[in-house]
Amino acid sequence: MDFMTPEGGAGLGVLYLLRAMGMTVLAGLFLCAFLDARMDGRRARLIMGAGIGAVILANIPLAFLLGSEAYMRLTPVLLNLPVFVLFGWVSRYRDGRLLFTLTTLMAETGLVTLAGMLCALPFSGRLGIDLLGRCAAALLLLCLNWRLRPLYLEMQGMLRRGWFLFSLIPLAYYVSLYVYIMLVDPGERAENLTAILVTSGMAAAAYTVIFFFFQTIRRQEQTERERQLLSTQVSALRRQQEMMARSEEKLRVHRHDMRFVLHTLTAMLERGDTAGALEYLGQSDKKLNDTVMAHYCESPVLDALLAYYAEQARSREIQVRIEIKLSRKLPADEDELCAVLANALENAIHACEALPAGTPRRIEVAAASKPHFCVEIANTCDGKAEFDRNGFPISREPGHGVGTRSIAAFFDKYQAVYSYSVGKDGMFRLRFLIARPDAGTR
Repeated sequence: MDFMTPEGGAGLGVLYLLRAMGMTVLAGLFLCAFLDARMDGRRARLIMGAGIGAVILANIPLAFLLGSEAYMRLTPVLLNLPVFVLFGWVSRYRDGRLLFTLTTLMAETGLVTLAGMLCALPFSGRLGIDLLGRCAAALLLLCLNWRLRPLYLEMQGMLRRGWFLFSLIPLAYYVSLYVYIMLVDPGERAENLTAILVTSGMAAAAYTVIFFFFQTIRRQEQTERERQLLSTQVSALRRQQEMMARSEEKLRVHRHDMRFVLHTLTAMLERGDTAGALEYLGQSDKKLNDTVMAHYCESPVLDALLAYYAEQARSREIQVRIEIKLSRKLPADEDELCAVLANALENAIHACEALPAGTPRRIEVAAASKPHFCVEIANTCDGKAEFDRNGFPISREPGHGVGTRSIAAFFDKYQAVYSYSVGKDGMFRLRFLIARPDAGTR
């Protein structure tokens, strides 16, 4: 049967072709919702859109050349496989995560087909009702996919194993739909309705379990981040206490030696050795300055944290410059702000450590409270930073990127204005600003 023969009548064959191409476009939309690209997000979506369009255009003449029966048998190879290969090329992951995404896509497209069939069943399989059912199911699934997209992308970054096992669920569901629907004559599909509904319910239950598993992993990760932050704060405060103890000991020794210093100065001045007395006084003043501790802000926890990371950086031969003018009252929760600064400073230290030997390594921190709360953290880098569609840096290293997600959640909670950039001076910069409600009245 040809696509334009009276039997097909520009009818069944053409209808199948249009429906297959429509499902391909829908599959592309589903894939974009799940896409974590290895390139800029906008570029990846353009490539996906152009690729799917090219596949559809190439399939139109192939369908007419092969005829409807042959084309229907070859549709998975000619229409679906190229889209899957294109998605795999664009995707960041090429392991079980990719397989789970593709099998989930297959299950969702099968579910859309099922929705159309169920809607049309009471109306003797009318094609218009079938189309309406498919459109409604597709719209609901698209909304659900975009709603779950942040959690899904986060889990792809956190979980390295288990995805092949997860993939068995959508794969088994798609196979069951294929057996109960595709391999059965349209008039006999109603006999399999009970089995189809039971299978769909089981698949939905399995996906619900996966969803709650992802939620549990996210909570555990958040708890671990909070534990690490608390550990860092305790270490910073302990280090601050040790520094204070050393400073007090130096000051005690200096007070003890003060009378000898005064006697020496008196003797030198009596001899008329003014120059020697001034030099000796300068040396004594330098010793006194060594007892002074560096303080960056009024918040004791934040101050200890900055001192801790400054010492960590200097111990790695990284130059540190900190200029902070912060009031005691902060526009955000102190612990959450400490988490942001800790993550940013750790990333800065790691970036400096990754530079080749002999390359200047420098970290600069600046912050102010008025008129708005603003922070800038800069570090030397190799100039090869990549950013996603929201402007956040992309990490290619396994296990990295969790801190960036924590910073993103902080920015979202406090509606911060932020920017990541790499300047011509070779410095990677994070800037963010949190508006103070009363700033405009001062």
